[in-house]
Amino acid sequence: MPRYQHIARQLKTAIEQGELAPGTRLPSSRTWAQELGVSRATVENAYGELVAQGWLERRGQAGTFVSNALRFETAPPIPAVFAGESPEPKPFQMGLPALDLFPREKWARVMGRRLRTQTRFDLALGDVCGEVILRQAIVDYLRVSRSIECLPEQVFITSGYADSMRLILRTLSVPGDSMWVEDPGFPLIRPVITQEGITLAPIPVDADGLNVAAGMRDCPQGRFALVTPAHQSPLGVALSLTRRRQLLAWAANVQAWIIEDDYDSEFRYHGKPLPPLKSLDAPQRVIYAGTFSKSLFPALRTAWLVVPIKQIEHFRQQASLMPCSVPLLWQHTLADFIRDGHFWRHLKKMRQHYAQRRLWIEEALAEQGFVVTLQKGGIQLVIEVEGDDKAQVAKANQAGLAVQALSRWRVVSSRKGGHFTVVYQYYFRRHGETGRMAASTGDTVTVSPNSATWACGNDAGPIKYVAIRQRTSLATQAKQRSDKNPYRCGGSYATPGFFTHKRIRAPHRITGGLFYASTTLHPRPGLFQQRLCFTSRSLGFVFRIASPGFKDIFQTVG
Repeated sequence: MPRYQHIARQLKTAIEQGELAPGTRLPSSRTWAQELGVSRATVENAYGELVAQGWLERRGQAGTFVSNALRFETAPPIPAVFAGESPEPKPFQMGLPALDLFPREKWARVMGRRLRTQTRFDLALGDVCGEVILRQAIVDYLRVSRSIECLPEQVFITSGYADSMRLILRTLSVPGDSMWVEDPGFPLIRPVITQEGITLAPIPVDADGLNVAAGMRDCPQGRFALVTPAHQSPLGVALSLTRRRQLLAWAANVQAWIIEDDYDSEFRYHGKPLPPLKSLDAPQRVIYAGTFSKSLFPALRTAWLVVPIKQIEHFRQQASLMPCSVPLLWQHTLADFIRDGHFWRHLKKMRQHYAQRRLWIEEALAEQGFVVTLQKGGIQLVIEVEGDDKAQVAKANQAGLAVQALSRWRVVSSRKGGHFTVVYQYYFRRHGETGRMAASTGDTVTVSPNSATWACGNDAGPIKYVAIRQRTSLATQAKQRSDKNPYRCGGSYATPGFFTHKRIRAPHRITGGLFYASTTLHPRPGLFQQRLCFTSRSLGFVFRIASPGFKDIFQTVG
């Protein structure tokens, strides 16, 4: 076969398979001849043959193009598997912190500074264990916040909790080993463990955390124990000091490894936190795991391990086979973010916001008669519901709430406590957004000063009027006056330390929803707090007004 025919056939095949779409401009004959190592005449002959057959068309000096007249039968579109699902996070979505409060501008400035000052060496591959600058920042953070003394060489950076688990198991385990896991416990990590050939040994959790005695009875020769001692996931209890000592003694006696997932240790609201297992680890049997997903944001995909000194070389050898995949820019930015003090200030702010959000959610749930399990820390709540928790969760999910059934977190489903629901994360939509937030149908209703009806599928009766409960400071009032009353509500200001009630004077659309509060719980200085008050019997249902005239905090009150 002549060369030009071979080239023509290859071009035709590429067009038929969609690699060259109609209207695509082809390289000039001179350019392609040089690329293929043939004469220009050969390429011209190939083009000429396809032009004659209608596959290509010449457009003078513009060049040669795939003919626009070509039409091919296309396969029917593949139906969307997740049609109708919004890519946006849902309220109370698992694992999602308050993203609206993350200091994105500060993060951008730190990253921009890194981009401007990076050298050519920053474009190369980094340390397989993670960048030293980030590991040192984590060492400093753990020393101050968790009383853990370690070296940068003991710290390994990974791209998430699952990668941390894989690194541990591929370094220390052999197929057939068994691992204690909390029951209930984080369900998404269990497949990662079993894929490494590890047998799960579910150990019950009670008010004092992991039942170590039950573990020693049911699986005395376990090779690993995975625990969340600071804030058990999902029940929120802390592992008692007695249990901690029992667990450390068991690990030392049988030469087992304790994987301490310091879950949500950054967020504690009452009392002093117990020391982490790692700080009590004289026998060096604890591997400490942490992540920035909750304290910063999940898309950072950055976690870390602190391993015993004697295991550094073993972990480093395994890390060379699965090197740190966190981009160097992210690692450097995070290290600077910590060293500049932004991380500490962010955690302090988030503790205050989460404490207030938790209080309001607990109040709203209590008004509805829910039994709320109070916790000293974390960013989640566990509530008791009547009937099947999965059915309750399905109803809430249909209304747009991303709560989860506790039964999904259990390994042994017959254990007591199946009628609980995990209400995950104090996540709220940003100001100005609306959405259906109710455990009912959540339809939009219109409220006017004189009359309105509750149209969300609940027999709550008419809403006679809606009032604004507002509190301001002297400084706020001065700011409002200087700004020509940008936040003035209902015609007057509230006096310092007192509340005034003002009726809404025009219809406003509101969206119904259970457990709903607005984004900003502690407004910055110069803004005021507001709550919606309802005179009907719909207390406990929380609403947002979809109107720019009202700002910040909205919640039902009695």
